[in-house]
Amino acid sequence: MKNISKFLKKTAKAFLYLFLLVIVLIVGVYLSAGLIVKKAVTLFVPEITGTSAEVTDVQISLLQGHIAVKGLKIGNLPDYQNPNLFELGTLDIRFDPKSVLTDKIIINSILIDKTAVSAEMTLKGDINLVQVNDNVQAYLNKGATQEKEVSQSSTSSEEPGSSKRVVIQDLQINNSSLALGIGSATTTLPLPNIHQKNIGEGKKKMTLKETVAVVLSYLTSESVKTTLSSGKEILMKSIGNLKDNVSNMAQQAKEQIGEQVDTVKEQVDSLKGGLNQATDKLKGLKDLF
Repeated sequence: MKNISKFLKKTAKAFLYLFLLVIVLIVGVYLSAGLIVKKAVTLFVPEITGTSAEVTDVQISLLQGHIAVKGLKIGNLPDYQNPNLFELGTLDIRFDPKSVLTDKIIINSILIDKTAVSAEMTLKGDINLVQVNDNVQAYLNKGATQEKEVSQSSTSSEEPGSSKRVVIQDLQINNSSLALGIGSATTTLPLPNIHQKNIGEGKKKMTLKETVAVVLSYLTSESVKTTLSSGKEILMKSIGNLKDNVSNMAQQAKEQIGEQVDTVKEQVDSLKGGLNQATDKLKGLKDLF
């Protein structure tokens, strides 16, 4: 009986240690997964947009196939005032956990909500969004060219993770706003909601990095359309206001100069009158002698 009791105690301890080990492994996997997503964003986005990127928080549930990203900020280009070009309110991703182990990753849905876009247009006509959108399109075109070259060469090596196809069944970008700054004036405009389905289901295989680029391209393209359509009118209005301000300043300067001329004239007349009086007095003194 004593031997059985000792055996049971040892078995219980072994199961307890095993249970604790499993818990530690699960926690480690979750923490490392969050770090991997953060690292992927901060590495992928700059390569695609040519700007910086940072993430505040990533929460992952691997078993439920859920990723929640908060505080995703995509930096602005140099020589522009606002530090950030995009600030995403929330990024919610739902995926099929089983598909991660296959060569086709199924993302059931991506929901991006309350994105703040900062568009800046200089009086020369340069627009930060247009430059970033060009960078995104250039990256996508580069990826298409590389895929064609790889398909023509059987000896070409693929980058890690490029063998997996990524499919987004449903993409929604809602409640976005665009702050358009021209000079010192800023106008806030609503952006239309974006809804796309079955991205990556065609013949062209999309890698994970290309998926990020495609999602960004929808956002940058729509932002550029709104900027160009509304920006021209706002720019012309700003130029008109600037011309009016310059005209008003010129008129005020002219009036101020006129008032100053009148004052000087009065002072000269007064001085002349004083000189005449002094001359008459000198004549009177001269007559005395």
